[in-house]
Amino acid sequence: MHRFDSRTSVNPQQVEMLCDLERWADALPLVSRLLASEPENEVAWCLLAQCQLGLGHFESALSAAGRAAALAPDSEWPHRLVSFAATSLGQHADAVRAAREAVRLDPEAWQTQARLAAAAVRQQAGQSRLDRLTQPTRDEAAGAADRALALAPDEPQVQLIYGTVAASQGQRAIAERAYRAALQLDPQNSGAHHLLAALQLRRRTGPVGLAEAATGFATALTADPTAQVSRHSLELTLRVFLARAAYGLFATAYLSLVFAIRSAPWSRAIPLLLLTLPALFVIAFVRRLSPQLRSFLRQLLSRGSTAVAVGLELFGAGLMSVGVFAGQSVRPGLAVAAATSCLLARLVLFLGTRRLLRSRAQSRH
Repeated sequence: MHRFDSRTSVNPQQVEMLCDLERWADALPLVSRLLASEPENEVAWCLLAQCQLGLGHFESALSAAGRAAALAPDSEWPHRLVSFAATSLGQHADAVRAAREAVRLDPEAWQTQARLAAAAVRQQAGQSRLDRLTQPTRDEAAGAADRALALAPDEPQVQLIYGTVAASQGQRAIAERAYRAALQLDPQNSGAHHLLAALQLRRRTGPVGLAEAATGFATALTADPTAQVSRHSLELTLRVFLARAAYGLFATAYLSLVFAIRSAPWSRAIPLLLLTLPALFVIAFVRRLSPQLRSFLRQLLSRGSTAVAVGLELFGAGLMSVGVFAGQSVRPGLAVAAATSCLLARLVLFLGTRRLLRSRAQSRH
């Protein structure tokens, strides 16, 4: 590794320590001072790229990493940093090429193999389904993930990447084991909590599964309050819960219309019994949330389009309840109004979720 000029006023070990602690904002001005005195120092350029990556300045990180690669073309670290920055910018083909070069230069380093696996699987995610099955990156991702795991099975990051590759290939049981292995190695690993929650959300869509996924995203957010993807996923999970409740209420209201045209006493009791089904769904979900998550849910329910949707849901449920005791002549009209209200709630939630997904996609790039 390059030895810093001892005449510089900046302590290089202090810079590296700050980077190890991920105190990017503190390290950045020191790295800049190092480069002012040693502009041809490839290690300083790599440290600058690290700082810029940590701060989310991906264009600047790519520029700094490219400068380091030009100064030290036979070192794997600059190429690996180029790959990180290119992935963050959505330039997945460039990220894979840089990762391949890093592997070529040091195939026995788990960091290079893990980077290639991560870059390849991100490239897969941006391809069509047919391309995912035909592109060589699919096998390349699996091979690099296997190699990284063989080199460093005790690295949480390796377990996460191995699990992500497995999940991308539909091997969800293997992915779950890898994520849990990462949590055993690092119980406070925000990424592991997030990925495990995302996996559970795909596998289990009932109230218990939704509650467990929401808890996982909340835990990830607690471990890393800056993890915006976990915050978005948590809100998305809560919106899915509200959408399921709205759909259940709509189905109940629609069935209530069938019974509303009948005058028999039992035709009034059945809609009330049907109304307990979405109520039980809500209770089963909420009771499994922590007090902090319930507070977050209340905040979500009280703002914007979500508040409108919840208001429509409650209005629809109220109309169905009133219909049980109302006169026979108005029962069909109440059932139609209830179904319409719940359908509108579902539409409002759908549009709000689309906006959230677009915001999440933009934050990734």
